[in-house]
Amino acid sequence: MIDNKFGKFLVSQIDSRFPAAIFFKETDDRVIALTIDDVPARDEDVKDSTRKILEVIEFHNQAFSTNVNATFFVTTDHVKFNTHQDKLDSEILSDIVAKGHEIGNHGKFDCRHANLSKSHFEAEFSEAHQFLSDQISSPIRWFRPGQAFYNDSMLEILTTVGKDLGYQEKFALASMVPFDTKELLDDPSFTLKNIARFTFPGSILLLHGGLSHQAVNTIEVLKQLLPRLHQQNYQVVSLSQLISS
Repeated sequence: MIDNKFGKFLVSQIDSRFPAAIFFKETDDRVIALTIDDVPARDEDVKDSTRKILEVIEFHNQAFSTNVNATFFVTTDHVKFNTHQDKLDSEILSDIVAKGHEIGNHGKFDCRHANLSKSHFEAEFSEAHQFLSDQISSPIRWFRPGQAFYNDSMLEILTTVGKDLGYQEKFALASMVPFDTKELLDDPSFTLKNIARFTFPGSILLLHGGLSHQAVNTIEVLKQLLPRLHQQNYQVVSLSQLISS
C-alpha cells in the first residue's frame, strides 16, 4: 500500500463538485480517518459483531502501543434485538464510547435518505439524534446520509436543525466507494485492494458492520489493514480528530 496520488486526484475532483460534503482533508500529515457504517449488526440480538470490531482495534492498539480511533456511524433501529424488537442492546453505544471512539448519526433506518420528503428526513434525522443523545453523553457531530446521496432539503435540515444540535454543516462522506456491502465483493482481499487505491494523507476510509457477515469482513480487513498503516507511519483517527488535526 502506498500513498495514492491518483486516488487523491479523483477524490479531489468529486469534492470540488459537491461542496456540501466532506470526502477528505487536505493535509500533508500522515493521518487518515477510519469510519464504520450501519452499526450495530441488525441481524443479531446482542450486538457482538460490533464488539468484535472494537476488540480488534483494541488488540492492535495494545500490540503496537498506538491509539487507533474510529467513527462508528450508528443506524439506531439496528440497536434493537433482531428477534425481539421491543428490546435494545443499548450498551453497545456506551461500549463504543468507552473504547475512545466517536459515534455519528446514520439515521433510524438503513435507507437512501435522499428519497425521503423534507419532513420525513427531518424526523429521521432528529429522532436518531435524540435516541443517541439519550444513550451517550458525548457530542454527536456528524451525519452520514444513507448510500451517500443527499439533496438540498437534507442540507437545509443539516445546516439549521443540525447546526443547533452541534453538527458539522457538511455531510460526512468518504474518500472511497465501498463495495463491502455487495454480495461476492465482501471479501477481505478485495476490500483491502479497494482501500489501497484511496489511501493518502487526509483520506476517509469506510467499512461496514450492518450485518454480521459484513462485520466478519471488516474484522478480517482491520487485522491486516491496521498493521500495514502503522508500518507506513499513518495515524488512524476518528473523523472529528482528522478535521481538527
